[in-house]
Amino acid sequence: MNRFREPTRGTGAQMSREIPFDHIVKFNLTGKPGTRVQQVINISTEGPFVATHMSFGLVLKAYATLWQDLESGVDSHIVTPEEEIKQIKMLSEAAENFLFFYTLVDSGTGRELQSDKLLQIATIGRGDGLRPFREFPQPMLFLPRSTVRIEVEEIIQANLYKEAELWFVLQGYKILA
Repeated sequence: MNRFREPTRGTGAQMSREIPFDHIVKFNLTGKPGTRVQQVINISTEGPFVATHMSFGLVLKAYATLWQDLESGVDSHIVTPEEEIKQIKMLSEAAENFLFFYTLVDSGTGRELQSDKLLQIATIGRGDGLRPFREFPQPMLFLPRSTVRIEVEEIIQANLYKEAELWFVLQGYKILA
């Protein structure tokens, strides 16, 4: 399904426009298994939102710190190229091995969008970008003023995930009247 549509639909007074739009929520992780965090996406009053895909990204604090130090030239200690490669490989593997459960609920209608919590690797892929997007079998319509509640449950205990950010994205388009 092409998520970019003709800019206008209808005729005369019933003209509507569809614009690509992504709803993004960020979760602050703890690195402790069983920890649940929730965020809510508020659908605006401008018009309905149609979700066609979802994806996620993981930002490890250690990764951001490593790159900030390298770009600014600040060295807390001298890092050899071999150590730098080792650190980058370790962070890449940590993102690849990150696991979480998630649930989606259309709070506006009370409709749960799955029968039980889902393991992200079975639906939207791994943290290293393998299968980074999940296309919904059928686009999901969320009415204006509705909310989508997303709950994430951490599975793996690791200090590396402490203070990490999990970005969760619903991709699709808004229908503007």
